[in-house]
Amino acid sequence: MNFHRWQTWPHSTHLCTRSTLCGPSLFKRVCMDLLSLLVALAFDQTNRHHTGKRFLTMVADWLCGGWGVAGLAALVSAVFLCHVLLRTLSPIVGGLFGAVLLVLCLGMGELAFAVRGYLDMRVRDDEEGARHIASALAGRDVCSAGVRLTREMLAVVLVEGHARGIGVLFWYLVLGPAGALAAALVRPMALPNCQAMEKSAPIVGKVCWAMDWLPARISALCYGVAGSLTHALGNWRSRAWKWDEHNTAVLVASGTGALLLETETSGDSLPKATPEAQDATVEGARDLVMRALVVWVIAVALITLGGWLKQ
Repeated sequence: MNFHRWQTWPHSTHLCTRSTLCGPSLFKRVCMDLLSLLVALAFDQTNRHHTGKRFLTMVADWLCGGWGVAGLAALVSAVFLCHVLLRTLSPIVGGLFGAVLLVLCLGMGELAFAVRGYLDMRVRDDEEGARHIASALAGRDVCSAGVRLTREMLAVVLVEGHARGIGVLFWYLVLGPAGALAAALVRPMALPNCQAMEKSAPIVGKVCWAMDWLPARISALCYGVAGSLTHALGNWRSRAWKWDEHNTAVLVASGTGALLLETETSGDSLPKATPEAQDATVEGARDLVMRALVVWVIAVALITLGGWLKQ
């Protein structure tokens, strides 16, 4: 009897340890991460007051006002430690903290409302108002008109759809709320109007490119899955396939291919399109980035669930 107990004891202990480390505890953390992500996305879609935009602008202005890279590193570190502490005390409190910060860093809802406003301006033949909305989204002056304005707005939607969605969510899953905050702040800090970055602008630009390299290509692939995968990969391969290609070029090439459009380095990509067809193209780009986000969230959920079930 004693020999039988000695023989089965290690196996029982192994199962207990495995259940403790890889069972309910891990499953609870995984569920909390996905739940926080879904809650943040749902709230972001109804955020008409652009709360996150104001928050990010305020923090970016503060960092660009003099604190620079050191301020960003200190802020991200503080958020990371705070999230670890809250998650240790209570997974629910940690999940709520992550969801709130993620809502402030996302901007898909704002993007959808901005595109709707842009289309309204186009219907009213208010090209100045349409340019103003495009400039606000791009973070730079957009001075184009007619077909060129549509072409530029199309690129803005494809790039911003990534930066406000998968680009933030990727780093949220890697580093938690601290990663989402870093991804959301490093882009405005790399802009030329950031005074604190004058000396370290090249470094910040390289950090921004490196942080966005993999997420941008994930978004490009999701654009293809959500649209025409064959044309997206064809455009991507022929125009932006080099590993050191600018991330913006990858997103625009894949997105326009997924929409069955051509992307030219010069000239108009919609030379004979009517104003209605041009507006439909911009609306199609907005719908594409939304579908791509859904594709990515479903893929992450399935991969995470599959990994837990294999343990």
